[in-house]
Amino acid sequence: MHHRVFEHHISRMLTFDGFAVERWNGGAGDLAADVIARLPAPDGRRAIVQCKHVQDSDATIGSGVIQQVAGTRQLHGAELAFVVTTGKFTKPATALARNLGVQLADCDTMVQWTLCGERLLDLFAETGQLPKSSAAALQAADPAQAVPPTSTPSPAVAGPTAAAR
Repeated sequence: MHHRVFEHHISRMLTFDGFAVERWNGGAGDLAADVIARLPAPDGRRAIVQCKHVQDSDATIGSGVIQQVAGTRQLHGAELAFVVTTGKFTKPATALARNLGVQLADCDTMVQWTLCGERLLDLFAETGQLPKSSAAALQAADPAQAVPPTSTPSPAVAGPTAAAR
């Protein structure tokens, strides 16, 4: 998959999760934001998303990417920053992201999000990257999307299935 196709796929997944995508065409000069989106109402915070597509799911993304994203969050007027990859993150990158408040989605998270129909914000809440209250507030605004945090989502409860996406 070409990295532009991956960026488009991520923007579509965010749209299915209720985000309002403002821009999804990264590239040279994007200031570490391949996708810019607003969280679903009632939250509405702006998020930047850096997409890192790799061919090998064992390939790692280092702390340099985290530094770039965290450093440009304010330039984009964003409150949140996400890095999504088809690979994995190094331990130093994960630690730095935790310290800088950057949410990470690796290949395992991508499977849960794209194939199992779980919402990205719920996955971030489950891993402690976002407060559970943020995910709960968004679910309260859209009860049809609500999934109990300890249950396995079914396509009928969790929203669009991978086939529908």
